[in-house]
Amino acid sequence: MKKIISGYFYRLIKGFEIWIVVGLFLISTVYFLIQFRQQIFISCSEDFVITRLDTTIKKEDIRDHCYANLNISVRDLYRCYSEPVPEETYEKIDDIRNFASNECYAVLGITGYLPVIPTIIVLLIIPVFFGRLFSDSTIKNLVSCGHSKRRVFFSALLFCFALELIMVFAEIIEFALFCIIYQWNPPIYLPVLLLWLLTKLASMFTLTTAAISVLFISRMKTVTFIAGCLLTVCLFVCLSQPVKEMLHESYSSKDKDCMSFEEHSQIAEDYGLNAFEFDIDLTAFRERIYYEDKECFPLGDTSLSPAQRTLLLTIIYLDPTMLSNTEGQDFGLYLEYRDGLMAINIAANIFWITLISAAGIFVFNKREIHG
Repeated sequence: MKKIISGYFYRLIKGFEIWIVVGLFLISTVYFLIQFRQQIFISCSEDFVITRLDTTIKKEDIRDHCYANLNISVRDLYRCYSEPVPEETYEKIDDIRNFASNECYAVLGITGYLPVIPTIIVLLIIPVFFGRLFSDSTIKNLVSCGHSKRRVFFSALLFCFALELIMVFAEIIEFALFCIIYQWNPPIYLPVLLLWLLTKLASMFTLTTAAISVLFISRMKTVTFIAGCLLTVCLFVCLSQPVKEMLHESYSSKDKDCMSFEEHSQIAEDYGLNAFEFDIDLTAFRERIYYEDKECFPLGDTSLSPAQRTLLLTIIYLDPTMLSNTEGQDFGLYLEYRDGLMAINIAANIFWITLISAAGIFVFNKREIHG
């Protein structure tokens, strides 16, 4: 398998496909750096100022309001607005003049973006590169030389995974260099960021596996290209969103022993969001809010039968794009990390990678290779 993968890389470097990869990656790099620049609050402009409500912050004072100079815990920054943090820390984070929360959202957004461009590039390359391997009988020759079809398939899959990881690693280096150049010390909380990145990588591998399987089953470039375009949509759209909405709408509100909206608003005004604790109810795919052990706005009964509710939850949790919601997360990323949604999504993607690759190998084994 190692020799086959080495051969794939050799053909990629010697062929024209490498220029497609390099060209697209360079274009995406420029876009990536522009996004970085827009997401942080350091500018080279001489008269740069930031106005927030009635507060104007001059360029020379910006760093005083960034995470690095606020003397707060990075863990508290990530879990703020999800569970109570020390009051002094909350006041700094919630201060409209400070940028720590924005820096946190920027880092989370950048981390989630890292696998997007590599996935798109590889989905475009698969029909071109591997389609040519089919058309010039390279795949047939590999099988004729004694390599099993399973080994050839897995070699192609691992080659694509490696190519994607190389590009993701390059983007991480770009980000690190960007931070050094602009002297930005971003809030990095590894437990959340690593699991979030693994979640996005798992989704990337699922889409890649699907594209490779389509090609090895159909052996048609056009079909694989169309499939790749459709799979690209999955990077930005949650397929189970209608099911989520159906489940949410099935629950009625609970009137008895329920905190009123006015009470909730008054507490939020008096004590801020730091007074509340948030949890994800995995049995209802809903967020629950608590104030001093009393639940705010508890759920009422559902109009669905237990079997129907279980079916909807199964569809949601098996959805490899469950956390690919471009309109915003269903819950905060810290909650999705803490309460297990990210781990569930990774497991779902592993399930689909295994199932799709098994189907691809099964059909590929059954078909004769012509050419």
